[in-house]
Amino acid sequence: MTNEQATGGANQPGRTGENGPHRNVVERLFWEVARPCVNPVTGDQFVVGLDPLAPQKRRARLALRACEYFAEFGPPHLQPLPLSYYDREALKRLWNPELSIFSWYARSLSALDFAIQDHPSFHDFARGVMASEYAPEFVKNSKRLQELYPARHLAGLGKGLYWHNPAKLAA
Repeated sequence: MTNEQATGGANQPGRTGENGPHRNVVERLFWEVARPCVNPVTGDQFVVGLDPLAPQKRRARLALRACEYFAEFGPPHLQPLPLSYYDREALKRLWNPELSIFSWYARSLSALDFAIQDHPSFHDFARGVMASEYAPEFVKNSKRLQELYPARHLAGLGKGLYWHNPAKLAA
């Protein structure tokens, strides 16, 4: 097979194939369309023009529903539910044991696609953290938290203090 047959003549002068004169123009135009973006609700990153928007919008709706649910059933002094990575990390940097648990709770919830009704309550999660071998000592040694959230094993709470449904893990 000749080069012309393999490329369909695209590399011939005057032709516009993969390596033709318009390649750089097309690459630049598509790169300009595809730009990094941040989901305004969850803070998740995606690329407009490459990644579909529907999953981003779905995740934003789920996050907002979780936030509403947490506003109603979560502790009044821990509001609102932090939905983005940056908001959760900002809480941990305060070195406040309860805010650290709050951050881990929100992160665990995010990892479950914000299925808050399937996730343990904040209170149960906090008690599980207090009993967890993975929790840092500054959290487990807090007298205030020991009173508020007496340590109790939480099945499914594992490394990184993420909760996974034990029934789904067994399946």
